[in-house]
Amino acid sequence: MSSLMLSRGAPEDSFCYSIEKISERVSVIKEKDEWERKPLMYLVKGDQNVALIDTGCGSGNLLDFIVRNDILGKKQKLIVINTHNHAEQTGANWQFSTTGKLGMAHQVMDLCASSADTYYTKTPQSSFDWEARRV
Repeated sequence: MSSLMLSRGAPEDSFCYSIEKISERVSVIKEKDEWERKPLMYLVKGDQNVALIDTGCGSGNLLDFIVRNDILGKKQKLIVINTHNHAEQTGANWQFSTTGKLGMAHQVMDLCASSADTYYTKTPQSSFDWEARRV
């Protein structure tokens, strides 16, 4: 395993992330968040695309961290996948939204999340406003 690396030349809010390569195509991003959830996000590199599994609590600018650390190739697209709908897995989803004027991620091909309530993926700080409802 390689050693942890902080984002190079990134804004202060990206320093809550570190990355560790765990195999040739798989890396883990660790988040140091204020709620002490310490979520892990996984990057799986393919030849054409990169899958980001979960987006953590959203403590910092995860998109900026990924871009500044040259994780995506110039022609690669990112696919964001949420394992489940908890705030510590979806907190930075809004950074990868391709919807509306807040959609900042032109390199994101798709955001795979529950269709029950997609609003939380579209705006900052909205991931903590949802509730699970019994049907």
